Amino acid sequence: MVLSNLVTSLMNKFLSPFVEDFNPDQLNIFGWSGQFTLTNVNIKPNAFDVLRLPFRVTHGFIGQIEAQVPWMNIYTEPIVIRISDIYAVIVPNTEIAYNEKDEKDYEWQLKKSHLENIEQIKQKLEQELDAVSKNQDDDWIGIFSANL
Repeated sequence: MVLSNLVTSLMNKFLSPFVEDFNPDQLNIFGWSGQFTLTNVNIKPNAFDVLRLPFRVTHGFIGQIEAQVPWMNIYTEPIVIRISDIYAVIVPNTEIAYNEKDEKDYEWQLKKSHLENIEQIKQKLEQELDAVSKNQDDDWIGIFSANL
């Protein structure tokens, strides 16, 4: 029960821009396997406003969200998320006016964000490789000094 409440709280935090808060009864956790199933979640009417789409959601819900999180290999294996049974009532979004400058700025920020993410991953990998290399060097020095 405590695990269910904790996971519900975390998922509410990350999904809050898109879906309305849900309760632990809607969430099934399959032990420590990393499998989660969330059922019957309401979509927020303003969920996609930030994307500036030519439509907006007035009502909607998601029948099921399944997630597989490989806890033991979180850095090397993908997190798989499946969303099924999406029902939404959408209407044209007349409040959005196309602005070429804003669109180019948005694309630039998106590209910049992707590059920053790639750079962070690259730095993490380099740090991990340096740590492994240092451990191997330490082992080699230890073996060499033990043989003297």
